[in-house]
Amino acid sequence: MPVPQPMIDLHGNYLCFNGQVFGGLHVPLDSNDTTMLSSQLAIENLDESHILKTLSEIHGEWAIKRTNCVYFGRDHLGRRSLLMHLPTHPQDTFILSSVGSQLPKDELPSLSQNNDFWTEVPTTGLFVVDLALVNTAWNDPTQYFRHISWSTSSDPLTNLICPSLLLNTQIPSDLDLGSIDQTDPRIGLSMIDDASPMNSAVKSLESVLANAVRTRTENIPAPIRQAMLLLKRFYGNARLGILFSGGLDCITLAALAHRIIPPMEPIDLLNVGFENPRIAQHKNKTTLKKNVDNLKDEPPLLLASNSFDVPDRLTGRLGATELQQLFPSREWRFSIAMAFWFASRGIGTILDQNGAQNVYHSHVKVLLSGLGADEQLGGYGRHKAKFNARSWEGLITELQLDVSRISTRNLGRDDRIISSHGKEARFPFLDRNVVSLLCQLPIHLKTDPRKPKGVGDKLVLRLVAKGMGLDRAAIEPKRAVQFGARTAKMESGKQSGKDVLNSE
Repeated sequence: MPVPQPMIDLHGNYLCFNGQVFGGLHVPLDSNDTTMLSSQLAIENLDESHILKTLSEIHGEWAIKRTNCVYFGRDHLGRRSLLMHLPTHPQDTFILSSVGSQLPKDELPSLSQNNDFWTEVPTTGLFVVDLALVNTAWNDPTQYFRHISWSTSSDPLTNLICPSLLLNTQIPSDLDLGSIDQTDPRIGLSMIDDASPMNSAVKSLESVLANAVRTRTENIPAPIRQAMLLLKRFYGNARLGILFSGGLDCITLAALAHRIIPPMEPIDLLNVGFENPRIAQHKNKTTLKKNVDNLKDEPPLLLASNSFDVPDRLTGRLGATELQQLFPSREWRFSIAMAFWFASRGIGTILDQNGAQNVYHSHVKVLLSGLGADEQLGGYGRHKAKFNARSWEGLITELQLDVSRISTRNLGRDDRIISSHGKEARFPFLDRNVVSLLCQLPIHLKTDPRKPKGVGDKLVLRLVAKGMGLDRAAIEPKRAVQFGARTAKMESGKQSGKDVLNSE
Protein backbone atom coordinates (compact mmCIF):
# COMPACT_ATOMS: atom_id res chain seq x y z
CA MET A 1 0.00 0.00 0.00
CA PRO A 2 1.74 3.22 -1.14
CA VAL A 3 2.09 6.24 1.16
CA PRO A 4 3.35 9.77 0.45
CA GLN A 5 6.86 10.63 1.59
CA PRO A 6 8.48 12.02 3.61
CA MET A 7 6.78 10.28 6.52
CA ILE A 8 6.49 12.48 9.63
CA ASP A 9 6.19 10.74 13.00
CA LEU A 10 4.60 12.00 16.25
CA HIS A 11 7.87 13.64 17.29
CA GLY A 12 8.19 15.62 14.07
CA ASN A 13 10.95 13.46 12.63
CA TYR A 14 11.04 13.01 8.85
CA LEU A 15 11.73 9.67 7.18
CA CYS A 16 12.39 9.11 3.46
CA PHE A 17 12.67 5.39 2.75
CA ASN A 18 13.50 3.95 -0.67
CA GLY A 19 13.41 0.22 -0.12
CA GLN A 20 11.63 -2.92 1.01
CA VAL A 21 11.48 -4.82 4.30
CA PHE A 22 11.53 -8.58 3.68
CA GLY A 23 12.26 -9.67 7.26
CA GLY A 24 13.61 -8.58 10.65
CA LEU A 25 10.75 -6.10 11.14
CA HIS A 26 7.22 -7.51 11.02
CA VAL A 27 5.21 -5.84 8.27
CA PRO A 28 1.69 -7.26 7.73
CA LEU A 29 0.80 -7.96 4.10
CA ASP A 30 -1.76 -5.12 4.04
CA SER A 31 0.63 -2.58 5.64
CA ASN A 32 3.30 -0.26 4.30
CA ASP A 33 7.03 -0.75 4.97
CA THR A 34 7.74 2.97 5.43
CA THR A 35 4.87 3.40 7.91
CA MET A 36 5.99 0.46 10.02
CA LEU A 37 9.66 1.55 9.94
CA SER A 38 8.76 5.11 10.92
CA SER A 39 6.68 3.82 13.84
CA GLN A 40 9.50 1.54 14.97
CA LEU A 41 12.10 4.33 14.81
CA ALA A 42 9.80 6.68 16.73
CA ILE A 43 9.63 4.35 19.75
CA GLU A 44 12.90 5.77 21.08
CA ASN A 45 12.74 9.29 19.66
CA LEU A 46 16.09 10.07 17.99
CA ASP A 47 18.02 7.60 20.17
CA GLU A 48 20.92 6.59 17.97
CA SER A 49 21.37 3.13 19.44
CA HIS A 50 17.73 2.37 18.63
CA ILE A 51 18.20 3.61 15.06
CA LEU A 52 21.22 1.33 14.61
CA LYS A 53 19.41 -1.66 16.11
CA THR A 54 16.35 -1.15 13.90
CA LEU A 55 18.30 -0.74 10.66
CA SER A 56 20.52 -3.71 11.53
CA GLU A 57 17.47 -5.96 11.75
CA ILE A 58 15.99 -5.07 8.35
CA HIS A 59 16.17 -7.83 5.75
CA GLY A 60 16.01 -6.13 2.39
CA GLU A 61 17.28 -3.30 0.28
CA TRP A 62 17.02 0.27 1.41
CA ALA A 63 18.28 3.81 1.25
CA ILE A 64 17.27 6.21 3.99
CA LYS A 65 17.56 9.75 5.27
CA ARG A 66 16.25 11.11 8.59
CA THR A 67 16.31 14.53 10.32
CA ASN A 68 17.18 16.55 12.77
CA CYS A 69 20.52 14.99 12.43
CA VAL A 70 20.35 13.59 8.93
CA TYR A 71 21.09 9.86 8.96
CA PHE A 72 21.52 8.60 5.45
CA GLY A 73 22.92 5.46 3.84
CA ARG A 74 22.23 2.31 1.85
CA ASP A 75 21.93 -1.37 2.66
CA HIS A 76 25.22 -3.26 2.81
CA LEU A 77 24.75 -4.74 -0.69
CA GLY A 78 23.84 -1.40 -2.28
CA ARG A 79 20.57 -2.59 -3.83
CA ARG A 80 18.91 0.83 -3.77
CA SER A 81 19.99 4.14 -5.24
CA LEU A 82 21.07 7.10 -3.11
CA LEU A 83 23.13 9.99 -4.45
CA MET A 84 24.57 13.07 -2.78
CA HIS A 85 25.89 16.41 -3.90
CA LEU A 86 28.51 18.01 -1.68
CA PRO A 87 28.70 21.83 -1.66
CA THR A 88 31.78 23.27 -3.31
CA HIS A 89 31.26 26.97 -2.49
CA PRO A 90 29.29 29.05 0.08
CA GLN A 91 26.20 29.43 -2.14
CA ASP A 92 26.09 25.74 -2.97
CA THR A 93 23.68 23.25 -1.35
CA PHE A 94 23.99 19.80 0.21
CA ILE A 95 21.55 17.50 -1.66
CA LEU A 96 20.44 13.89 -1.23
CA SER A 97 18.48 12.19 -4.00
CA SER A 98 17.54 8.69 -5.12
CA VAL A 99 17.12 9.70 -8.76
CA GLY A 100 19.91 12.18 -9.56
CA SER A 101 18.01 14.11 -12.19
CA GLN A 102 19.17 17.33 -13.81
CA LEU A 103 18.22 20.21 -11.52
CA PRO A 104 16.53 23.34 -12.93
CA LYS A 105 19.13 26.09 -13.33
CA ASP A 106 16.56 28.85 -12.85
CA GLU A 107 15.78 27.55 -9.34
CA LEU A 108 19.36 26.79 -8.30
CA PRO A 109 21.51 29.07 -10.46
CA SER A 110 24.51 28.75 -8.11
CA LEU A 111 24.93 25.07 -8.90
CA SER A 112 27.55 24.15 -11.46
CA GLN A 113 26.05 20.90 -12.78
CA ASN A 114 28.89 19.03 -14.41
CA ASN A 115 29.32 15.31 -14.85
CA ASP A 116 30.71 15.00 -11.31
CA PHE A 117 27.74 16.75 -9.69
CA TRP A 118 26.31 13.58 -8.15
CA THR A 119 28.25 11.06 -6.07
CA GLU A 120 26.94 7.60 -5.21
CA VAL A 121 26.56 7.29 -1.44
CA PRO A 122 28.96 4.49 -0.38
CA THR A 123 27.51 1.26 1.00
CA THR A 124 29.95 1.25 3.93
CA GLY A 125 27.41 2.18 6.62
CA LEU A 126 25.40 5.16 7.84
CA PHE A 127 26.46 8.77 7.47
CA VAL A 128 25.32 11.39 9.96
CA VAL A 129 25.15 15.14 9.40
CA ASP A 130 24.29 17.37 12.37
CA LEU A 131 22.38 20.26 10.82
CA ALA A 132 23.10 22.47 13.83
CA LEU A 133 26.78 22.48 12.85
CA VAL A 134 26.28 23.25 9.19
CA ASN A 135 26.73 26.83 8.02
CA THR A 136 26.69 28.20 4.51
CA ALA A 137 30.41 27.75 3.87
CA TRP A 138 31.43 24.11 3.49
CA ASN A 139 35.17 24.50 3.06
CA ASP A 140 35.60 20.79 3.71
CA PRO A 141 32.18 19.07 3.42
CA THR A 142 33.44 15.82 4.89
CA GLN A 143 34.13 17.49 8.25
CA TYR A 144 30.37 17.56 8.87
CA PHE A 145 29.98 13.81 8.35
CA ARG A 146 30.15 11.17 11.00
CA HIS A 147 30.47 7.65 9.63
CA ILE A 148 29.01 4.58 11.35
CA SER A 149 30.50 1.55 9.60
CA TRP A 150 28.83 -1.79 9.07
CA SER A 151 30.07 -4.34 11.57
CA THR A 152 29.72 -8.06 12.20
CA SER A 153 29.83 -7.41 15.97
CA SER A 154 26.92 -8.83 17.93
CA ASP A 155 26.01 -5.59 19.75
CA PRO A 156 23.34 -3.73 17.75
CA LEU A 157 23.16 -0.90 20.28
CA THR A 158 26.64 0.38 19.45
CA ASN A 159 27.14 -1.01 15.94
CA LEU A 160 25.35 -1.15 12.62
CA ILE A 161 25.16 -4.91 12.16
CA CYS A 162 25.29 -6.68 8.82
CA PRO A 163 25.60 -10.41 8.13
CA SER A 164 29.05 -11.76 7.43
CA LEU A 165 30.02 -12.11 3.77
CA LEU A 166 33.00 -14.35 4.57
CA LEU A 167 33.01 -17.59 2.61
CA ASN A 168 33.67 -21.06 3.95
CA THR A 169 37.38 -21.52 3.17
CA GLN A 170 37.44 -25.30 3.62
CA ILE A 171 39.52 -26.94 0.88
CA PRO A 172 37.72 -30.11 -0.27
CA SER A 173 39.46 -33.37 0.52
CA ASP A 174 39.72 -36.34 -1.82
CA LEU A 175 36.82 -37.87 0.09
CA ASP A 176 34.72 -34.73 -0.40
CA LEU A 177 35.44 -34.69 -4.12
CA GLY A 178 34.76 -38.39 -4.44
CA SER A 179 31.30 -37.85 -2.98
CA ILE A 180 30.34 -35.47 -5.83
CA ASP A 181 32.10 -37.22 -8.72
CA GLN A 182 28.81 -38.76 -9.84
CA THR A 183 26.87 -35.52 -9.36
CA ASP A 184 25.52 -34.34 -12.70
CA PRO A 185 22.59 -31.98 -13.38
CA ARG A 186 21.80 -34.05 -16.49
CA ILE A 187 20.92 -36.91 -14.14
CA GLY A 188 19.86 -35.04 -10.99
CA LEU A 189 20.00 -36.42 -7.47
CA SER A 190 19.07 -39.99 -8.36
CA MET A 191 22.68 -41.14 -7.97
CA ILE A 192 23.22 -39.24 -4.69
CA ASP A 193 22.56 -40.59 -1.21
CA ASP A 194 19.66 -38.86 0.55
CA ALA A 195 21.86 -38.17 3.57
CA SER A 196 24.74 -36.69 1.55
CA PRO A 197 25.89 -33.07 2.05
CA MET A 198 25.04 -32.31 -1.59
CA ASN A 199 21.45 -33.49 -1.17
CA SER A 200 21.12 -31.34 1.93
CA ALA A 201 22.63 -28.32 0.14
CA VAL A 202 20.18 -28.65 -2.76
CA LYS A 203 17.17 -28.86 -0.43
CA SER A 204 18.42 -25.94 1.69
CA LEU A 205 19.04 -23.69 -1.31
CA GLU A 206 15.64 -24.45 -2.83
CA SER A 207 13.99 -23.68 0.53
CA VAL A 208 15.68 -20.32 1.21
CA LEU A 209 15.41 -19.23 -2.43
CA ALA A 210 11.71 -20.12 -2.52
CA ASN A 211 11.17 -18.07 0.62
CA ALA A 212 13.14 -15.15 -0.88
CA VAL A 213 10.88 -15.22 -3.95
CA ARG A 214 7.78 -15.51 -1.77
CA THR A 215 8.56 -12.46 0.37
CA ARG A 216 9.23 -10.44 -2.80
CA THR A 217 6.09 -11.42 -4.68
CA GLU A 218 3.22 -12.35 -2.35
CA ASN A 219 2.05 -8.80 -1.60
CA ILE A 220 2.46 -7.03 -4.95
CA PRO A 221 -0.62 -4.77 -5.35
CA ALA A 222 -3.06 -5.84 -8.04
CA PRO A 223 -3.46 -3.52 -11.05
CA ILE A 224 -6.24 -0.94 -10.84
CA ARG A 225 -9.21 -2.75 -12.34
CA GLN A 226 -10.78 0.15 -14.24
CA ALA A 227 -7.49 1.11 -15.88
CA MET A 228 -6.82 -2.49 -16.82
CA LEU A 229 -10.23 -2.84 -18.45
CA LEU A 230 -9.65 0.30 -20.53
CA LEU A 231 -6.15 -0.69 -21.57
CA LYS A 232 -6.58 -4.45 -21.75
CA ARG A 233 -5.61 -4.61 -25.41
CA PHE A 234 -2.06 -3.39 -24.77
CA TYR A 235 -1.60 -3.74 -21.02
CA GLY A 236 -1.70 -7.13 -19.37
CA ASN A 237 -3.09 -7.73 -15.91
CA ALA A 238 0.16 -9.32 -14.72
CA ARG A 239 1.61 -8.06 -11.43
CA LEU A 240 5.04 -9.67 -11.75
CA GLY A 241 7.69 -9.54 -14.45
CA ILE A 242 11.01 -11.35 -14.72
CA LEU A 243 14.09 -10.04 -16.52
CA PHE A 244 14.32 -13.15 -18.61
CA SER A 245 17.13 -14.51 -20.76
CA GLY A 246 15.90 -18.10 -20.51
CA GLY A 247 19.04 -19.06 -18.59
CA LEU A 248 19.38 -20.98 -15.35
CA ASP A 249 19.03 -18.14 -12.83
CA CYS A 250 15.94 -16.40 -14.19
CA ILE A 251 14.03 -19.53 -15.17
CA THR A 252 14.54 -20.97 -11.67
CA LEU A 253 13.07 -17.76 -10.24
CA ALA A 254 10.16 -18.03 -12.69
CA ALA A 255 9.42 -21.61 -11.62
CA LEU A 256 9.52 -20.60 -7.94
CA ALA A 257 7.28 -17.59 -8.60
CA HIS A 258 4.80 -19.98 -10.25
CA ARG A 259 4.28 -21.58 -6.84
CA ILE A 260 3.23 -18.25 -5.32
CA ILE A 261 1.42 -16.20 -7.96
CA PRO A 262 -2.22 -17.37 -8.44
CA PRO A 263 -2.28 -19.92 -11.28
CA MET A 264 -4.65 -18.03 -13.59
CA GLU A 265 -2.59 -14.82 -13.38
CA PRO A 266 -0.01 -14.26 -16.16
CA ILE A 267 3.69 -13.61 -15.51
CA ASP A 268 5.61 -11.38 -17.93
CA LEU A 269 8.98 -12.70 -19.15
CA LEU A 270 10.89 -9.63 -20.40
CA ASN A 271 13.58 -10.56 -22.89
CA VAL A 272 16.54 -8.58 -24.21
CA GLY A 273 17.75 -8.33 -27.81
CA PHE A 274 19.68 -5.98 -30.10
CA GLU A 275 20.62 -6.34 -33.70
CA ASN A 276 24.41 -6.05 -33.80
CA PRO A 277 25.35 -4.68 -37.24
CA ARG A 278 28.92 -5.94 -36.92
CA ILE A 279 27.68 -9.50 -36.51
CA ALA A 280 24.83 -9.14 -38.99
CA GLN A 281 27.29 -8.24 -41.73
CA HIS A 282 29.25 -11.43 -41.17
CA LYS A 283 26.41 -13.79 -40.45
CA ASN A 284 27.01 -17.26 -41.80
CA LYS A 285 23.90 -18.14 -43.78
CA THR A 286 24.76 -21.83 -43.72
CA THR A 287 24.91 -21.79 -39.93
CA LEU A 288 21.61 -19.90 -39.77
CA LYS A 289 19.91 -22.48 -42.03
CA LYS A 290 21.33 -25.29 -39.88
CA ASN A 291 19.96 -23.67 -36.71
CA VAL A 292 16.51 -23.27 -38.27
CA ASP A 293 16.56 -26.88 -39.50
CA ASN A 294 17.38 -28.01 -35.96
CA LEU A 295 14.32 -26.17 -34.67
CA LYS A 296 11.86 -27.38 -37.32
CA ASP A 297 10.17 -29.83 -34.97
CA GLU A 298 9.92 -27.32 -32.10
CA PRO A 299 6.73 -25.45 -31.04
CA PRO A 300 5.76 -22.34 -33.10
CA LEU A 301 6.99 -20.04 -30.32
CA LEU A 302 10.55 -21.00 -31.24
CA LEU A 303 10.26 -20.51 -34.97
CA ALA A 304 9.72 -16.75 -35.25
CA SER A 305 13.12 -15.82 -36.63
CA ASN A 306 14.64 -12.48 -37.60
CA SER A 307 17.84 -10.44 -37.27
CA PHE A 308 17.18 -9.89 -33.56
CA ASP A 309 17.44 -13.61 -32.80
CA VAL A 310 20.48 -13.14 -30.60
CA PRO A 311 21.54 -15.89 -28.14
CA ASP A 312 19.39 -14.61 -25.26
CA ARG A 313 16.38 -14.33 -27.57
CA LEU A 314 16.76 -17.97 -28.62
CA THR A 315 17.31 -19.27 -25.09
CA GLY A 316 14.50 -16.99 -23.93
CA ARG A 317 12.12 -18.72 -26.32
CA LEU A 318 13.39 -22.10 -25.20
CA GLY A 319 12.90 -21.09 -21.57
CA ALA A 320 9.40 -19.77 -22.14
CA THR A 321 8.48 -22.98 -23.95
CA GLU A 322 9.91 -25.10 -21.13
CA LEU A 323 7.88 -23.17 -18.55
CA GLN A 324 4.73 -23.49 -20.66
CA GLN A 325 5.21 -27.24 -21.01
CA LEU A 326 6.01 -27.72 -17.31
CA PHE A 327 3.26 -25.39 -16.00
CA PRO A 328 0.57 -25.35 -18.76
CA SER A 329 -2.14 -23.80 -16.57
CA ARG A 330 -0.27 -20.48 -16.43
CA GLU A 331 -0.05 -17.88 -19.19
CA TRP A 332 3.65 -17.04 -19.66
CA ARG A 333 3.96 -13.82 -21.66
CA PHE A 334 7.26 -13.80 -23.52
CA SER A 335 7.83 -10.14 -24.33
CA ILE A 336 10.62 -8.91 -26.59
CA ALA A 337 12.35 -5.74 -25.35
CA MET A 338 15.93 -4.55 -24.83
CA ALA A 339 18.50 -4.33 -22.04
CA PHE A 340 17.56 -2.96 -18.60
CA TRP A 341 16.07 0.43 -19.50
CA PHE A 342 14.21 -1.05 -22.47
CA ALA A 343 13.41 -4.33 -20.74
CA SER A 344 12.10 -2.60 -17.62
CA ARG A 345 10.05 -0.24 -19.79
CA GLY A 346 8.32 -3.36 -21.06
CA ILE A 347 7.24 -2.02 -24.45
CA GLY A 348 7.70 -4.40 -27.34
CA THR A 349 5.93 -7.39 -28.80
CA ILE A 350 4.58 -10.53 -27.26
CA LEU A 351 4.70 -13.94 -28.89
CA ASP A 352 1.52 -15.99 -28.75
CA GLN A 353 1.42 -19.78 -28.81
CA ASN A 354 1.36 -19.75 -32.62
CA GLY A 355 4.53 -17.66 -32.85
CA ALA A 356 2.71 -14.49 -33.97
CA GLN A 357 3.99 -11.15 -32.64
CA ASN A 358 1.55 -8.63 -31.13
CA VAL A 359 2.19 -5.16 -29.72
CA TYR A 360 2.43 -5.37 -25.94
CA HIS A 361 3.14 -3.05 -23.01
CA SER A 362 3.91 -4.78 -19.73
CA HIS A 363 2.40 -2.87 -16.84
CA VAL A 364 4.01 -4.83 -13.99
CA LYS A 365 5.52 -2.83 -11.13
CA VAL A 366 7.86 -5.50 -9.75
CA LEU A 367 10.66 -7.21 -11.68
CA LEU A 368 12.66 -10.18 -10.41
CA SER A 369 16.34 -10.32 -11.37
CA GLY A 370 18.75 -13.23 -11.11
CA LEU A 371 21.68 -10.97 -10.31
CA GLY A 372 24.00 -12.38 -7.65
CA ALA A 373 23.86 -16.05 -8.63
CA ASP A 374 27.01 -16.03 -10.76
CA GLU A 375 29.09 -14.16 -8.18
CA GLN A 376 28.19 -16.58 -5.40
CA LEU A 377 28.07 -19.85 -7.32
CA GLY A 378 31.06 -19.67 -9.64
CA GLY A 379 29.14 -18.86 -12.81
CA TYR A 380 31.76 -16.82 -14.66
CA GLY A 381 34.40 -18.20 -17.01
CA ARG A 382 37.15 -16.51 -15.00
CA HIS A 383 36.20 -18.67 -12.03
CA LYS A 384 37.17 -21.78 -13.97
CA ALA A 385 40.33 -20.03 -15.17
CA LYS A 386 41.27 -19.17 -11.59
CA PHE A 387 40.71 -22.80 -10.56
CA ASN A 388 42.92 -24.00 -13.41
CA ALA A 389 45.66 -21.61 -12.27
CA ARG A 390 45.44 -21.94 -8.48
CA SER A 391 43.11 -24.87 -7.75
CA TRP A 392 40.43 -24.65 -5.05
CA GLU A 393 42.26 -22.03 -2.98
CA GLY A 394 42.40 -19.66 -5.94
CA LEU A 395 38.73 -20.25 -6.72
CA ILE A 396 37.68 -19.50 -3.12
CA THR A 397 39.73 -16.29 -3.18
CA GLU A 398 38.10 -15.19 -6.45
CA LEU A 399 34.58 -15.93 -5.21
CA GLN A 400 35.29 -14.07 -1.96
CA LEU A 401 36.38 -11.07 -4.00
CA ASP A 402 33.20 -11.22 -6.08
CA VAL A 403 30.91 -11.52 -3.05
CA SER A 404 32.72 -8.72 -1.21
CA ARG A 405 32.32 -6.30 -4.10
CA ILE A 406 28.66 -6.96 -4.94
CA SER A 407 27.93 -3.65 -3.22
CA THR A 408 30.23 -1.85 -5.67
CA ARG A 409 28.45 -3.32 -8.69
CA ASN A 410 26.09 -0.94 -10.47
CA LEU A 411 23.00 -1.86 -8.49
CA GLY A 412 22.32 1.77 -7.61
CA ARG A 413 22.57 2.71 -11.28
CA ASP A 414 20.30 -0.18 -12.29
CA ASP A 415 17.79 0.90 -9.63
CA ARG A 416 17.68 4.40 -11.14
CA ILE A 417 17.27 2.98 -14.64
CA ILE A 418 14.41 0.67 -13.71
CA SER A 419 12.67 3.09 -11.34
CA SER A 420 12.57 5.72 -14.11
CA HIS A 421 9.63 3.65 -15.43
CA GLY A 422 7.95 3.53 -12.02
CA LYS A 423 9.07 -0.07 -11.49
CA GLU A 424 11.21 -1.85 -8.94
CA ALA A 425 13.78 -4.62 -9.28
CA ARG A 426 14.04 -7.27 -6.56
CA PHE A 427 16.93 -9.69 -6.18
CA PRO A 428 16.11 -13.06 -4.54
CA PHE A 429 19.71 -14.29 -4.87
CA LEU A 430 20.79 -11.33 -2.71
CA ASP A 431 18.30 -12.15 0.05
CA ARG A 432 20.05 -12.17 3.43
CA ASN A 433 19.27 -15.83 4.13
CA VAL A 434 20.30 -16.94 0.63
CA VAL A 435 23.62 -15.09 0.87
CA SER A 436 24.23 -16.47 4.36
CA LEU A 437 23.59 -20.06 3.24
CA LEU A 438 25.83 -19.78 0.18
CA CYS A 439 28.63 -18.26 2.26
CA GLN A 440 28.46 -21.22 4.64
CA LEU A 441 28.40 -23.98 2.01
CA PRO A 442 31.75 -25.62 1.16
CA ILE A 443 33.01 -24.58 -2.25
CA HIS A 444 32.72 -28.01 -3.89
CA LEU A 445 28.98 -28.13 -3.17
CA LYS A 446 28.42 -24.82 -4.96
CA THR A 447 30.53 -25.28 -8.08
CA ASP A 448 32.76 -27.96 -9.58
CA PRO A 449 35.08 -26.47 -12.23
CA ARG A 450 36.45 -29.92 -13.00
CA LYS A 451 33.23 -30.57 -14.91
CA PRO A 452 32.25 -29.11 -18.32
CA LYS A 453 30.64 -25.70 -18.75
CA GLY A 454 26.91 -25.95 -18.18
CA VAL A 455 27.42 -28.87 -15.79
CA GLY A 456 29.87 -27.97 -13.03
CA ASP A 457 29.41 -24.20 -12.76
CA LYS A 458 26.61 -23.23 -10.33
CA LEU A 459 26.28 -26.96 -9.65
CA VAL A 460 23.95 -26.78 -6.64
CA LEU A 461 21.56 -24.40 -8.45
CA ARG A 462 21.55 -26.66 -11.52
CA LEU A 463 20.50 -29.54 -9.30
CA VAL A 464 17.71 -27.39 -7.83
CA ALA A 465 16.49 -26.63 -11.36
CA LYS A 466 16.71 -30.29 -12.38
CA GLY A 467 14.67 -31.29 -9.34
CA MET A 468 11.98 -28.79 -10.38
CA GLY A 469 11.71 -30.37 -13.83
CA LEU A 470 13.71 -27.69 -15.68
CA ASP A 471 15.78 -30.19 -17.65
CA ARG A 472 16.95 -27.83 -20.39
CA ALA A 473 17.74 -24.89 -18.13
CA ALA A 474 19.67 -27.15 -15.74
CA ILE A 475 22.41 -27.57 -18.37
CA GLU A 476 22.21 -24.14 -20.06
CA PRO A 477 25.67 -22.48 -20.12
CA LYS A 478 26.21 -18.97 -18.82
CA ARG A 479 26.39 -15.89 -21.07
CA ALA A 480 26.98 -12.32 -19.94
CA VAL A 481 24.07 -10.00 -20.76
CA GLN A 482 26.10 -7.94 -23.24
CA PHE A 483 26.94 -11.08 -25.22
CA GLY A 484 23.61 -12.86 -24.81
CA ALA A 485 21.79 -9.69 -25.89
CA ARG A 486 24.57 -9.09 -28.43
CA THR A 487 25.30 -5.51 -27.32
CA ALA A 488 29.05 -6.12 -27.06
CA LYS A 489 31.22 -4.32 -29.65
CA MET A 490 28.25 -2.94 -31.57
CA GLU A 491 30.33 0.01 -32.71
CA SER A 492 33.46 -0.27 -34.81
CA GLY A 493 35.10 2.81 -33.29
CA LYS A 494 37.03 3.28 -30.06
CA GLN A 495 34.16 4.23 -27.77
CA SER A 496 34.34 2.82 -24.26
CA GLY A 497 31.55 1.96 -21.87
CA LYS A 498 33.22 4.27 -19.36
CA ASP A 499 32.88 7.32 -21.65
CA VAL A 500 30.53 10.01 -20.35
CA LEU A 501 27.57 10.89 -22.59
CA ASN A 502 26.40 14.49 -22.68
CA SER A 503 22.74 15.40 -23.09
CA GLU A 504 23.42 17.97 -25.83
